[in-house]
Amino acid sequence: MLNLPDTTIPSLPSLHSFTSALITPNFSHQPISKINPTSMRYYKILLNSYSPYSSSPVLTASKWKRFWKLEIALNARNTWFRILHNKITTKQRLHSYMPLQFQPHCSICPSSASQTETLEHFLFSCPAKYIVCSTALSTYIDSSLQSPTFDQYLDFVHMRSNFTVAADARYPSLSTDQVFSCILQVIWTSHYRFTFDQIPFNPTHFLTAIARALYNLHTQDNIHQIM
Repeated sequence: MLNLPDTTIPSLPSLHSFTSALITPNFSHQPISKINPTSMRYYKILLNSYSPYSSSPVLTASKWKRFWKLEIALNARNTWFRILHNKITTKQRLHSYMPLQFQPHCSICPSSASQTETLEHFLFSCPAKYIVCSTALSTYIDSSLQSPTFDQYLDFVHMRSNFTVAADARYPSLSTDQVFSCILQVIWTSHYRFTFDQIPFNPTHFLTAIARALYNLHTQDNIHQIM
């Protein structure tokens, strides 16, 4: 009798362990600072440190379905997705990998020497970004959000916030997720325009950009309703 090989399909966890071993080998025995940052070995270490896998899902299945159905700009969805998977290159993270090339301080803050750009600082608590975020949230979602906390911000990121767009808000037909996506994207874009193009981080200009993005989204929604 012919003995056929076992064709049992391995479980996803075991497949992930196998593929992880192939593309992200353990280099813990060698300090990252001693590895050439242009080499494949260095890149594999970054892959390992940026792995999106965790013991618990980022969003539940129902929230992922809601996320992918959102009528928002493509770049805003991409940015939101990166934040959900912690794909954020903060100065603190860059400094931990390449301490000679990068300082851990926020370059937007006037007193940057004392402000470490942590994940919270990058996304929310940098004073210039906080002005934009708090003003936009209180104007376009709920007036009680004039002094939002980082926990409230994360509730919006993870789609678990109990806030809804107030009836007297500028665009009450938009959902909280749609409004938040515009705020998120303008702050993100403004950060990198400052970083790469040296365009000053001006909260007034960026609040105008948020208003424009929301108006465009509101107009598109109205067109879809008519059609």
